[in-house]
Amino acid sequence: MTYPEDIINVMRLFFLFLMFPFLIQFGWYYMPGRGVRKYINPLLKIKTGLFAFTALFPLIYAFTAFYLMDGLLI
Repeated sequence: MTYPEDIINVMRLFFLFLMFPFLIQFGWYYMPGRGVRKYINPLLKIKTGLFAFTALFPLIYAFTAFYLMDGLLI
């Protein structure tokens, strides 16, 4: 017989393991965006604050969603 607590524990592990590919994906977007700055003409360089925010916002959103989902599962 399967208990709801067992299903909730498996779901927590699922969401935790889902974070690893998510981190890799957004790291892949963020690092080339930051690294390409050294190849751009110095006259064309712009501030990267907005880029950093837009690249890291989904990451913050995912961790917040994970935290809230864990709270719902309790």
